[in-house]
Amino acid sequence: MKNFSFKIIVAILAFSLGIASVWAIGGFSYLTSLLERTSLVSETSPQTTEVLPESNSGKVEIRLKRFYKYEDSNVAEFELINGTTEPVTYMGYNKNSYCNVTFRRGDKLNTVNQCTCGTGLGLQTLPAGETALYTVPDVVARYHLKLKKQKITASFGFEVMVGAEKRKQELWTEEVTFP
Repeated sequence: MKNFSFKIIVAILAFSLGIASVWAIGGFSYLTSLLERTSLVSETSPQTTEVLPESNSGKVEIRLKRFYKYEDSNVAEFELINGTTEPVTYMGYNKNSYCNVTFRRGDKLNTVNQCTCGTGLGLQTLPAGETALYTVPDVVARYHLKLKKQKITASFGFEVMVGAEKRKQELWTEEVTFP
């Protein structure tokens, strides 16, 4: 009986540690994505290059909003603009996270899944007339485009679903060159 009790206690402990580690990894990923968007990077920093988009276009658009410096990386911040009268949905952890980004350089396509933990992952809804922000660090683009030191120039693709019937729409940025 003593041996059976010991096995039950070990099993419960192992299960608890597994749950705790999944929680910790998910929390770390979430905190990392928040840090990229917080006041660690000043909005008025001289290292910020901003591109101001027009909205109210009547369609869903993705545009480069700005570049900013975060630690040793240049980060491209894209703005998803829902200029329609319908909601837009996509996979992510929250309104300002997006899972699958596709890089297009010439005729080469590379898709990167930025969502590595299932905890908190789900369909996100962007209501009509609202915007969301997505970031792509140059180190991610450089790695997946297999570039060493040359400047990164690529288009970025995001797939969303529009309306209640969830019509798939692929959105592409214009060609973007990291600073």
